[in-house]
Amino acid sequence: MTGIGNLGALLEELHRAESDLAAEYREVARRTADEPDVHHMCGTLAGQCDRHCAAVRALAGRHRLKLPDDDAGPRAAARVCRVAVEATGEATGEGHGHGRIPASGARLLGYLRELFLAVERVDLHWIVAGQVAQALRDADFLEQVTVLHGETLAQAGWLKTTIRETAPQVILAG
Repeated sequence: MTGIGNLGALLEELHRAESDLAAEYREVARRTADEPDVHHMCGTLAGQCDRHCAAVRALAGRHRLKLPDDDAGPRAAARVCRVAVEATGEATGEGHGHGRIPASGARLLGYLRELFLAVERVDLHWIVAGQVAQALRDADFLEQVTVLHGETLAQAGWLKTTIRETAPQVILAG
């Protein structure tokens, strides 16, 4: 990366990815009220992503960069709705009948899958940010990236564990 403009683009992409992820967590929390553990954890992780967004804004400010305002809600809601439809086969009339995964379970697995993929996108941005912080020899930037990236990795770990626990129950219950 050369120049502060490219750093601005990286921070903007990271902020957008965290903002999208927060909105996705909120949407999944809203849609999983009947799954208290998932519902609660998604709400908690949405708040964590909001804090990440604020930290990215602060990092941008330290480098005299301004990030645009971003409303991720509609993008995330549309993505989660699409996943629910695809997972249950509602669009094609599939998903009902003998040998099929129950719709509520298929939706939950679809939500968890989509969240995991979104976390992986954020993870990749944090990896790049860490490399940039090292290249800049900016210890404060690197420390902050390390902490925030660690939280993102913990989110991925929770999602993997939840998917591992949920998948057999959902698929074999059908």
